[in-house]
Amino acid sequence: MMRALLRLLVGLACLAATGAMAQTYVGPLQRTELPANNTLIMSTGKGLAGITPGAGLTLSGGSLTANVTSVLGRTGAVVLLGADVTTAIGYTPVNRAGDVVTGFLGLTTAASLSAAGTDAGSATVLTAQHNVVTSVAAGTGVRLPTGLDPTILIVVVNRGANTLTVYPPPSAQVEAFGVNAPVGIARGGQASFRCTAPTQCYAGS
Repeated sequence: MMRALLRLLVGLACLAATGAMAQTYVGPLQRTELPANNTLIMSTGKGLAGITPGAGLTLSGGSLTANVTSVLGRTGAVVLLGADVTTAIGYTPVNRAGDVVTGFLGLTTAASLSAAGTDAGSATVLTAQHNVVTSVAAGTGVRLPTGLDPTILIVVVNRGANTLTVYPPPSAQVEAFGVNAPVGIARGGQASFRCTAPTQCYAGS
């Protein structure tokens, strides 16, 4: 009897020296308190088994990882690819530094326009870069578009029966002819226009 009591006392002394016994927790965690030795055993050899991942989380091989879905629908690491940019804008840019463009650059073209009106407010407003006016009644004209970038060249070709009147954009002038003052293109002639500022355009042949 004394020997059995002695063994029990020795066992209790060993437990006191090492801290409380490790506890095993299995299943979804609610409120968990760690034992005195700060050891938490989920389940022998199961790692994080028993935890139910929330939305966007994946439990695999005892590791809890997050899945991220990019705006283009890819799951995993989110890396911006060149294809993402071209998909977003709908075409492949060709104006990066160092790029070389071969061949001809096309201009927007209006091939069969009719002049109209007798002033800037009623004249036909040009919407293309290369404009061929085929119907020109006496005194009628066209007007340059507003908001032109200085790099844009507007070409106007007169294939009508009369002199074509060309008006600058509103509140602008061509050369030094005056604000809103028109210039004329003779029958069979053509002219080009470039606006270096919202109120100043220049003409060339």
